[in-house]
Amino acid sequence: MMEGNWSLNGSANLSLNSMHEQDRNSSGQSTANWYDLYYEEYNELDNTYTVTSVDVISIVLCILGIVANIVSINMVIRLHQKLSTHLKLIISLCCSDCLILIPTFLSKVFLMTHEINLCFNVAVRLVTDLALLATLLNLLAIAADHYLAILRPLMYKKQMTNIRGMIAVLVIWFVSVLAIAVEIIMGIAHQREMEPLCEAIAYDKVNSELGIVIFIFIVLLVIFVIYGRIYICVVRNRSIHSETRHRQKETSNIKALVTTSLFVLTFVFFWTPIGIFNVYLYNKDNMYILNNLEKIEQIGDILYVILLLNAIADPIIYTFRLPQIQRKCFIFRTTMRRQSTKTSTLTSELQDLKKPLR
Repeated sequence: MMEGNWSLNGSANLSLNSMHEQDRNSSGQSTANWYDLYYEEYNELDNTYTVTSVDVISIVLCILGIVANIVSINMVIRLHQKLSTHLKLIISLCCSDCLILIPTFLSKVFLMTHEINLCFNVAVRLVTDLALLATLLNLLAIAADHYLAILRPLMYKKQMTNIRGMIAVLVIWFVSVLAIAVEIIMGIAHQREMEPLCEAIAYDKVNSELGIVIFIFIVLLVIFVIYGRIYICVVRNRSIHSETRHRQKETSNIKALVTTSLFVLTFVFFWTPIGIFNVYLYNKDNMYILNNLEKIEQIGDILYVILLLNAIADPIIYTFRLPQIQRKCFIFRTTMRRQSTKTSTLTSELQDLKKPLR
């Protein structure tokens, strides 16, 4: 499987954890046998890690995603206007995406240069789980924000004040941190004598990854309901405005339909394969996991790469499609073209001056 940062591969991890727990209960002390088996491919012979094409792709995607999210945050902040709740949620989403990409990038680089370290893997897993949960909560909050802004515009303007928007972002991160803190506390509570804390957390009975998998399907259901209602409402308005020939309204309705479809399709494409894969693994017994560990690793790595693509898609869909950002990009392109035209004109004039007189 992945080297600890593959947080959503919780089913196989859960199976191995349960076997490890049996080993602890039978011997009276913990051993790392099942953990070593879980990372068997990294502990062979000289403890070297074989770099695969998936690792290279993951590193490239992490770099691109980090740059895209940082640029998105910078562009939103530089709008020179009061940040609405929607803009605050977009910044929060970009931060959670970065928090997924950075540990993944560091873990890949670490594995290429160092031996397997249990504490490092546990730390990466906890941070990534926190970021994944925060990302799901951000997507859920953005969907709710879209619902209120489109279908309840009068109530939205009255209720979604600046303070409440900030509170919504703080609640998202508080819940995410709290969920990971519970796992750490449970690990400490079940820590045995002379057992390292990292090992206690790695094999505690709390499985945050399984909770995230369940939450993926909850968010998916809510998103289908919310954007489904938005879609129906926009289609109805489109038919009304097409009869009255309101071209401006017609254009805005088409944009709303495209945006709504993008939100739903991207979530389905990037998140549901991981959820389905983990549900499938969770229903398999321990021996099946061990006998097919190599195939599960390969599938898990590919699905995690798809998840990393979500961190690149989010700033494109949620930030660069904003009208304010598109206007700034248009002004920037226009300015650059004018400067380029002036530069080429000056260059040609200088060349004419340098030509000898006949």
